[in-house]
Amino acid sequence: MKIMKISIIILMLFCFSDFVSADFMDSLEKTAIKKGLDLATNPNDFFLSINNTIENLGTDPFNKRFQLNFSMFWNFLTVGNFQIKYKAYKGSKIMPEIIGGLSYWNIWSLSLISSSDFSASASGFTPFITLGKELKKDLKFFAGAKYSIGNIKVKIQNANEEDSGDMSDSLSFDLSSLASISSTYKEFGIYTGINYLRFSGKEVVALIGYYPGIKKIFTKAQVSSSVFDWGFCIYPDSVLGIDLFWNMHLNL
Repeated sequence: MKIMKISIIILMLFCFSDFVSADFMDSLEKTAIKKGLDLATNPNDFFLSINNTIENLGTDPFNKRFQLNFSMFWNFLTVGNFQIKYKAYKGSKIMPEIIGGLSYWNIWSLSLISSSDFSASASGFTPFITLGKELKKDLKFFAGAKYSIGNIKVKIQNANEEDSGDMSDSLSFDLSSLASISSTYKEFGIYTGINYLRFSGKEVVALIGYYPGIKKIFTKAQVSSSVFDWGFCIYPDSVLGIDLFWNMHLNL
């Protein structure tokens, strides 16, 4: 029973990254548990990746004051999320425009499988500020900084040591490491990129960022309309690796 609960929680977190994996199709439980080892030993990488996918840090090419964003992919995977973005200063010929915002995510489905011997929670938020400057018509350069904060806790009481030992032997690692996970990250990040209003009101955004504290790069490329964003994120050293996304936003 304990093995099943561990498998459920790890599958919720990692099913998207292994959606097209042959190993995933051949051995569902074994792949999920092995991914769980990555989560147990370094969970912060995965949750920072969620942050980056949800965020829309660029300037607003549609010249609106306020924007509300949602990541539809992660919502489908029971990761509730939103981002608010506000243009505090529209900019001038000399001064850049100033945009501030906050993103938030929470894996609400963890509460649905909680019981007397199992509990889990995972959430995070990121305040950010972006400065943008128009280089020429329909082309903007931006740069900014953010501070990502998140926390994950998983606790399985009275784990069946016999079951854990059998599974640990077959997978060549100690499954008991998944019975208790508690991790908090607080990472400062910097980023820069361009917004290009390319065709038929569609915007192309390219972004690259860096977390100095953990020395990790994150990148993002997306195409946006007045309602939706499509694209992908690449995390060279992360558990997630590459993440496709479909986001929706409302401009006011």
